[in-house]
Amino acid sequence: MRALKTLVASTLLAVAVPSFAEPLTIDFETVPSGINAIGDTYDGFHFTANAWSIIASGQGGLGNFTGAPTPIGALFLSADPLQPGGPGDDPESVSFVINVDQGFTESFGLWYTSTALGFGRVQVFSGANGSGDSLGAFDLTPRPACIQAPTLVCNWLESSVGFTGTAFSIVVSGADSQFYFDNLRFGNLLDDGGNVPEPGGVALSLAALGALAWTRKRRG
Repeated sequence: MRALKTLVASTLLAVAVPSFAEPLTIDFETVPSGINAIGDTYDGFHFTANAWSIIASGQGGLGNFTGAPTPIGALFLSADPLQPGGPGDDPESVSFVINVDQGFTESFGLWYTSTALGFGRVQVFSGANGSGDSLGAFDLTPRPACIQAPTLVCNWLESSVGFTGTAFSIVVSGADSQFYFDNLRFGNLLDDGGNVPEPGGVALSLAALGALAWTRKRRG
């Protein structure tokens, strides 16, 4: 009886501790052919203008990149993806926002590659559309030339930022038509009420209470 009480108490204690959700990664591997506005393609994530999905040229698409961590598709930062600037241009900075309905905690990261003109920045905010407090940021810098394929960009770098608090948007800005992004990684996603999901917690609680009630009935 004592052993069972200890088991029930341990189970109730376990479900009282938040169970963090797994980080979520968007890898753009299932995007349609051509160049398409990402928009609301991914449930719960809303990409504003200047964020485009694009397929690598080696996969039959128009993206002049190769060697991505997931090689088929990527995210392209551009005000006009059908008329990208060339290496002799001095591209203006453009940006897009990723709004996350549920919010997320702990970290945000991505892989990126760029041309020699690729300067930019990623910022994480506590409110939608880049509002509220700035929770963290990291810079985007030009990547080395792709020696094995001079007409492409291929030197990818993983960058991330950790933060405290809850984030609801990310602002990505950089030189127009000079950046590709892949494997966007969001930290622990929250449920609609702003809490970390605890799948199975209620079921475990009921099971523990049921076991205790059954033991008492049997004893009586």
